[in-house]
Amino acid sequence: MKKIKIIIGIVILAALVIGGYFYFQNWWEIKQIKIEKGLASEKFPWRDYTQEELAKMYPQIKYADVPTRITPEETYAKFRQALKDNNLEMAIEQLAEESEKYEEN
Repeated sequence: MKKIKIIIGIVILAALVIGGYFYFQNWWEIKQIKIEKGLASEKFPWRDYTQEELAKMYPQIKYADVPTRITPEETYAKFRQALKDNNLEMAIEQLAEESEKYEEN
């Protein structure tokens, strides 16, 4: 009976060691990927950045908070109406104005 307990203990210990190894290996890969992408600190213990820290480090679109005067739906409506009226110059003009705004960002 004592031998069985020792064998079970050794098997459980071996399972924990092997499971811990695979967990650490997976954790290590994930942390290295996050560090490469700039989502985690390069210094030990490689903590993940918070949303506020990421927002400061990587600002989003230049004028994202500025309200627009013309919505994409309005632009599409003008574009579609120009195509219905067979006014290709007006349709191309709608696309050109929007593409210039997107190129700024």
